[in-house]
Amino acid sequence: MCYRRETYERFLSGRACWIVALSSFLVVPTGTWARAQVSTTTRTLPPAAATQTTTTIGHQADTRTGQTVSGLSGGDDAAIIGGIAGGTALLIWAIHHHEHSLPSPESLFQKGPQVPQNVAMSHLIVDGLIGPGWPVGVDFTLEGQGSLMLDITTADKGQYHQILTNDLNGRGIVITRPPGLPDKVQAATFDLEAIPAAGSNLPPPVMRVYGIAAGEHAVGSIAIDEVTFGPSTLQMNQPAQYGFHSHSDFSNVRADFMYTGLKDNQIVMKQDTETPLSPATPDEHAQGSLQGKDTKGTPGQHLLQIRAWRGDSGDWVVAWSPDVVTLAK
Repeated sequence: MCYRRETYERFLSGRACWIVALSSFLVVPTGTWARAQVSTTTRTLPPAAATQTTTTIGHQADTRTGQTVSGLSGGDDAAIIGGIAGGTALLIWAIHHHEHSLPSPESLFQKGPQVPQNVAMSHLIVDGLIGPGWPVGVDFTLEGQGSLMLDITTADKGQYHQILTNDLNGRGIVITRPPGLPDKVQAATFDLEAIPAAGSNLPPPVMRVYGIAAGEHAVGSIAIDEVTFGPSTLQMNQPAQYGFHSHSDFSNVRADFMYTGLKDNQIVMKQDTETPLSPATPDEHAQGSLQGKDTKGTPGQHLLQIRAWRGDSGDWVVAWSPDVVTLAK
């Protein structure tokens, strides 16, 4: 717990500077500080390391790292990225002061895992379901010295804290089973943050997440992988091609265009569009086109986000493409 306190103290001070910089439009609600005192039970799990070996559901892990997201030089692009970063800062503040409202379990069964409209991969927030004995999997890379800090906070205020490492110089998958999970399926916030090596004064490493999943039917590796997205440059009126490999059956699948760029050398994203896809079957290699209106997002770089979930049990996956597509005017 000492390591956790030292880490939070160091990063909360950094976040304070970021939020002060946004203070021209950040207004703290009256009574917020009083409401921030929420009792949680934290279970600290042993550190876990990433692997790239054959998984328990029998397939090789996807190791493609794809294209690098580049910086943006245009004034319009910079303004959009600044707005995403500002929205992300507000979200992070809300999470760490217990002001973040979880969706209901019924909403998550119906609409699937929820990724915020504005989000940073270096501090990724996903709302999803968690249930008794459920495994959780994360597929990620780190560029530089550091680790991934995973916090899962359930609706009944249980919290699970774990440090995940990846020294593979590429994609790696960590699978963990938090102990003492609730005895019924409920909503939870999954909070993934890149942190520097202990005792280091370096900035957090650049983190790229390729997938996060929860539930027996979604984890073993990450049950949606081999996500493809192209061509690399796309005119607004042209179709985008997508593909992915599903290792389980999912009754609901969505494809999201995510506008993306760099802010302070960290990847930030904003959802542009959402498109329903057909249900996925085990070992299916799905392919298709996102036509016309589906590709009319914000000009600039985009990642493809695939969200898949089971409407009966609630198991869910969110996966991001290694490929980067630039939408041109």
